[in-house]
Amino acid sequence: KNTQMPAQSAAHGEASPDALMDAHRENEARLNLAVSAVGIGTWDLDLTAGIGTWDDAALAAGGLTSEDPRYDVETWLRLVHPDERDRVRAAFEASLAPDGPAYAVEFRGAAPAEDGGERWLASIGAVLRDAAGSPVRAIGILRNLTAGKRAEAALAESEALLRATFERAGVGMAIAEPGTGRLIRVNAALAGSLGYEPQELIGKPFEDITGLEDAEASARNFDENREFPARKGQFFARPFDVDEDADGVAFCGLSRVTD
Repeated sequence: KNTQMPAQSAAHGEASPDALMDAHRENEARLNLAVSAVGIGTWDLDLTAGIGTWDDAALAAGGLTSEDPRYDVETWLRLVHPDERDRVRAAFEASLAPDGPAYAVEFRGAAPAEDGGERWLASIGAVLRDAAGSPVRAIGILRNLTAGKRAEAALAESEALLRATFERAGVGMAIAEPGTGRLIRVNAALAGSLGYEPQELIGKPFEDITGLEDAEASARNFDENREFPARKGQFFARPFDVDEDADGVAFCGLSRVTD
């Protein structure tokens, strides 16, 4: 009868080399499954031999079509846009220093995106060292950031357009803090109509810019008549639109009337 334990040494209770290798392969398979599920590729560079490999997800992220997963540092740099290569190389070399920073860099790819636009990538890695502290291996991930970068650019453009519209509008506009009603932003048209400089209105509750001393009366008049006398100037200012965003921030537009 065979009493040998396949996964452990009966004498020492330690995992056998075969069992350790099987466990390593299983963990590696799980990791590859996890990162591929979220579109993240992996790379592995032997710093001693100067040769590394990347998986299919990394090849796809970088826009590469080579069927050979082996590469060296110069091959890897070819997936980086020429204008970015010096910066990316410097970041990687800095991570190899004994007390160097972690390797994490975003850059434009050399290959265009699927629609011909710019491709953006992020690479993050860790350096493994021998007993003497010398770097012997680097492992990491490569991720395609193109969609996220485009979304950021679109949001920034939209916000810039909103700011320009707000500031240049010919009618008064204000943004008020939820709950307190204090003004957190006003445009020049509003301040000018009420006889203030824009910075004078920041932080004031809405009632303070009206000509009504009684806050309750001011709020009631605002709700019932949609108009109020301005504290400065010989005219009335009347809201033409009041709305709230998802956070409850009130947006108010004012128009000037003379009687």
